[in-house]
Amino acid sequence: MNRTHRNLTLDNISGILILHMIIVVHAAVICGCNKHMLWWTLMKILCFFLPWFFYKSGMMFRLTDTKALAKKIWKRMGIPFVFFSFLGWFIVEFVGKYIVLHSISLGELSVYTFKTFIQMGFFPGNAALWFLMSLIIVRLVYNFARIHGASNLLLLTFSLILFGLAEIFIEKFVVILPILGGFIFYCLGNMQARKLKVSKHSIYVIFLLCALFVLVTPNHSYLDFHVGKVIGDGSWLLPFFFVYSFMMILFVNWAGEKWMNHRIVFITFVGQESMFLFIVHYFLLLATVSLLKSLFHSLTPISLLALTILFLVGEIAVLYAVFNTRHLRFLIGK
Repeated sequence: MNRTHRNLTLDNISGILILHMIIVVHAAVICGCNKHMLWWTLMKILCFFLPWFFYKSGMMFRLTDTKALAKKIWKRMGIPFVFFSFLGWFIVEFVGKYIVLHSISLGELSVYTFKTFIQMGFFPGNAALWFLMSLIIVRLVYNFARIHGASNLLLLTFSLILFGLAEIFIEKFVVILPILGGFIFYCLGNMQARKLKVSKHSIYVIFLLCALFVLVTPNHSYLDFHVGKVIGDGSWLLPFFFVYSFMMILFVNWAGEKWMNHRIVFITFVGQESMFLFIVHYFLLLATVSLLKSLFHSLTPISLLALTILFLVGEIAVLYAVFNTRHLRFLIGK
């Protein structure tokens, strides 16, 4: 696959997974639509979506001078993380809870904000940005380790051991788990880019094993990569969910190369603008749902979800136009 096709393939997969994250993982939960069997099924089948983004980043890894990489990461991810963490906190927590609802004091809000960041890796109001914090750390540490001679296999083994120890001994500081989990998939992604070649017959076996895993594991269970736990039934299945995620990534990347290595207008656009959608969608969801609930008191969860998505599309379009201007593009990592 040439570079152009490869980028389009990854953009299309990214677009599909970003839409899943916004609609199913976040909007459906915030609107109260997470009781249906369809929701649980989608959460289980597509639970590899966050590991895939770490994996993709590992595939793109190039050894870089530490200072040059830090500067690049600050521009691409650091500035959006800081600005949109503050924007989400200001709109949802400070204005929404402190000024409008009076549901929290300024002192309580300060303590809550500090504890959330230290323990969870994000600021209240834009919880989705834990991913950026984790990816920033993973990229910097991995590059530093490779510069100093650490092999990919050594780093993979070490991260697996640390993740297992963290699962056993760490309870409150959840922020460590997605960093270690992300490091595992980052290593695997780089491994595939360098050495791992998957045959067509292997892909068929992988697909059958993944389908079997979905069928035989408890219906009400899925991997929450942020907290490093299996949610619902079968907490002991965590290692198997990691293996399942790896196999699904291999299958999806293979299927993408075969069937999605061309421009798919809306999907490709979403994938290419995944950073922007990632950093703005969560606080917009919280604010929109809060507003709709105050305006319409008798909405069913499904109706609330449908209205929320409708409003969200308009809000994202407005913000996209605003932040893609010449003087503000740097705030979205461009």
